[in-house]
Amino acid sequence: MKKISIAFIISVLLTSCQVKEDIKVVPIQFKNILILGNSITKHAPIPQVGWHGNWGMAASVQSKDFSHIISTALKAQMTPVNISDFEMSHTVFDLKNLEKYFVQTPDLIIIKLGENVLQTTDFDKSFTKFISYIKEKAPNAKIVIAGTFWQNEPINKILIAESQLRKIPFVKLQQMDTQVNKSFIGEDMISMDGLKYKITDQGVANHPGDVGMKNIADLILAKVDSISKGG
Repeated sequence: MKKISIAFIISVLLTSCQVKEDIKVVPIQFKNILILGNSITKHAPIPQVGWHGNWGMAASVQSKDFSHIISTALKAQMTPVNISDFEMSHTVFDLKNLEKYFVQTPDLIIIKLGENVLQTTDFDKSFTKFISYIKEKAPNAKIVIAGTFWQNEPINKILIAESQLRKIPFVKLQQMDTQVNKSFIGEDMISMDGLKYKITDQGVANHPGDVGMKNIADLILAKVDSISKGG
C-alpha cells in the first residue's frame, strides 16, 4: 500500500476549504410586491378629517410611507392595497374581490393588517382562509406577515399562530405603539396636489408618522432580507 504524504492531505484540505469559501448565497431579487393592509398601507383622501394624501395615512408624503420605502429599497414594482373591508367584515368578505391584484403574479406579498378587526370571533378561521387563498393565487411568492402597530394582543396571537403553522416569517410591531412613532396634531403634511397643510384630526395623528413608517419598513425589510437569503 502506498503511503499518502502529509503534504498531499494538507493540499486536499486546503482545496476543500477554498471551494466552500467560493460558494456565495445570491439573494432573491423581487420584482413585483403586493402589500395587503389598511390605512397604514394606503388611504384615499378624507377632506372632512383633514387627510389629503392617497398613501399610508400620516406619512407626510407618498415616498415616506412604509410601502414606498420598501419598494424603493428593493427596487421593485409595488402595489399597496387597503383591504380594511376584510378586517371589518372578515366572515362575509368575498376573497374573489382580491383576484385582480394577483393578475401580475406577485413574488413578494406583505400582509400588514389587524388593527381594524371589530369582531375577533372566528377571525382565526377567516385569516386561515385568507392565507390559503393567497397561497393558491401566488404559490411561488414569498410571504411576510406583520403584526399590528397598535396594541392588540388577541389579534396578534392569531397572526402569529397562523404564521407559525404555515412557516411564514412574522414581524412584531406592537412595541412601536409609542408617541415617537406616531404623527401628531400640527404635523406638516403635503397633499396630493403638492400643497402644504397640517394634521388637525387625532384619528389621523394616531397613525405612524414618517419616523414610525421608516421603522416599520426597516423591520419588514430585515425579515425580507433574511428570507431572500434562505434564512
